[in-house]
Amino acid sequence: GSTANHQLSLEASRQGLVLLQNRNNTLPLAAGKLKLALIGPNVDTRALLVGGTGGCNLGACLSAQVVCEGALNASDWRCVRSIADEIRRLNVVVSSVSVTQGAAIHADYDPQQGKKAIEAAREADAVIFVLGGDWQVDHEGMDRQDLRLPGGQNDLIAAVMGDGGVKGKPSAAVLIHGGV
Repeated sequence: GSTANHQLSLEASRQGLVLLQNRNNTLPLAAGKLKLALIGPNVDTRALLVGGTGGCNLGACLSAQVVCEGALNASDWRCVRSIADEIRRLNVVVSSVSVTQGAAIHADYDPQQGKKAIEAAREADAVIFVLGGDWQVDHEGMDRQDLRLPGGQNDLIAAVMGDGGVKGKPSAAVLIHGGV
């Protein structure tokens, strides 16, 4: 928990980020008054951003009291900023941010949730999906059966970016997984 170890962890995290594709030079987003829709089940996650290796195994998760100085209990992750928190805090080009989960990690696609996500995307200039799994989907000692996004996330993307949604709107996806 020392400052030096936190800095080392931050540097390792930065080096571990990977941009897989940047079609049409979507990123970085253009400067100016930008309305952004953040959509996905991991948009507000905090505990998953700490990482799973050694932290969560078979349901026994790393305590926030280990990571967050002054944490009130094991699940008080206020010291970790979610993707939505960080975009609101750092991205000065964004004039407004709407946040909706749109789908769940452990349930089939719900058209009602999808409708809210489509509406948020229609009102936005760009869409950022924050997708992936959690510690129940993959962790040490448990192999995944496939690499597809769990739950209704693939259907969510198709609904938001398809013909009935906002086809062609600038979009990006951030993948967050619990055991990786």
